[in-house]
Amino acid sequence: MVALRIITSKLRLALSFLTRRVNLAVAFFTRLRIASRAAAAAAPEDRRSCPVLCFGDSITEGYFNIWPHPEHAPGRTLPTDRTINLNEHEKLLCHPYAIHLGLALASDAGDAAEGYKASLRYARARGFSGWTAAELLPELRRCLREGGWRCAVILAGSNDCLMEGVTDANLILSRVDLLYEACDAAGVPVVCVTNLDVDTAHHGMVPPELQETYRSTVAAVAAGVAERAHAAGRPLVDARSALPLCAQYYDDSLHPSPAGARKLADEVHTAIRRRSW
Repeated sequence: MVALRIITSKLRLALSFLTRRVNLAVAFFTRLRIASRAAAAAAPEDRRSCPVLCFGDSITEGYFNIWPHPEHAPGRTLPTDRTINLNEHEKLLCHPYAIHLGLALASDAGDAAEGYKASLRYARARGFSGWTAAELLPELRRCLREGGWRCAVILAGSNDCLMEGVTDANLILSRVDLLYEACDAAGVPVVCVTNLDVDTAHHGMVPPELQETYRSTVAAVAAGVAERAHAAGRPLVDARSALPLCAQYYDDSLHPSPAGARKLADEVHTAIRRRSW
């Protein structure tokens, strides 16, 4: 009996020792797991394998070949019946800057061997011709819900003036702000792009008596976009300065030509690289 009690006592001591060792090991690995999670949460997310969302109106869409400018596209003429919808459906061409941006980003990653196919992995154009910033907001939210965006390049607000007739630049800017805020809420970094200049005298859809008012309104919106970007510390692409209205970059009074799209892509690419996004 004495021997049995001694053996039992020793087994209890051994079991107690093992239990303490197991508890210490569990506590150690628990702390290690918590520390690893905290480190992962603190480390900035590498989004470079995700595509850039190029979002906006007809400029983002790459719209051209419809309203030829007498100096920028002297070889073409306006449709005689001026039926814009018919003309767009039959003759519209699209050359979005996103395809050039995507190729540049693919080249950065050493992944450009597939050319155009590769460019679509790194940048996606979501452009909606004629849409105002207010109309774009629900669509942007749908796009953001897809998730997995490297950043969002936002260019909007011109149609609020040119198509809807809003001449209050602050009202238009408040609508553009909502686009930025939607990206912030989704955790997607924003690149702000200033509105391009527009030769309203040859726009085709601007009444003569409103040409100067509309042009100055768009200019004020562009200035406001730049001010907001600087105030919020967001990267800014001053497309208005980079793409002055001229035959080198434009197809019509507002929309860049394919050469202009490449120039815009270069400017956006530079802004993204400066942030190491």
